[in-house]
Amino acid sequence: MSVITQQPTTSRGRLRPAVLLPAVALVAAAASQIDAAVITNAYRSASPAPKDTLNFPWYGDLAGQISTWWSFSGLFLVVGFVAFARSRAVAGSRYGRAGAWAAVVAAAGIVVANFLSAANADAMENNGIGGAIGLVFGVCTVLLGVGFTTAGIATLRSGGWQGVGRFTPLVNGIWPLVMIGLIVADQVQLAVGIMAALQVTLGAALIAEEA
Repeated sequence: MSVITQQPTTSRGRLRPAVLLPAVALVAAAASQIDAAVITNAYRSASPAPKDTLNFPWYGDLAGQISTWWSFSGLFLVVGFVAFARSRAVAGSRYGRAGAWAAVVAAAGIVVANFLSAANADAMENNGIGGAIGLVFGVCTVLLGVGFTTAGIATLRSGGWQGVGRFTPLVNGIWPLVMIGLIVADQVQLAVGIMAALQVTLGAALIAEEA
């Protein structure tokens, strides 16, 4: 008579590069934007540029270079947001998916606005092309907030994400709407820095829940 001993088996989730790589890109890009916001805010008092220029405190060729960098870092945010839109956090909700994809469109619009800003570095923010670019920034920021708020509510209802991470999409939706007050108070860099920090938490949640 033979005795067969069954060893306990453990299951380990497989790494998903299709989620991990966009999420890491999101974290890296958002983290770099925190640093950029801090540097930009520190330069405000030393800048010779008029405060009503589109890219204040940056100006001239440097402003074009900075805006181009913001554009390319924003592309990585778009990639990360696409990964969220395809995640199980919103998979069971039509409205949640629509909100997540609206956030993707908004982020892409901000990328375009930054490219236009690079090409019009010294434009005045309330006139002509400068005003139009500023309007694109504003509309896309509101759309980003509405999109992530809708997706965030869907995430909480779906139960697809667990733990603290499930709150990150909603927080990422509320902040773009709240930060309008800071922008009016001429605290754009602070507002953008906080938004970037929240986007880092969204990327971390993607890694924890999906990758």
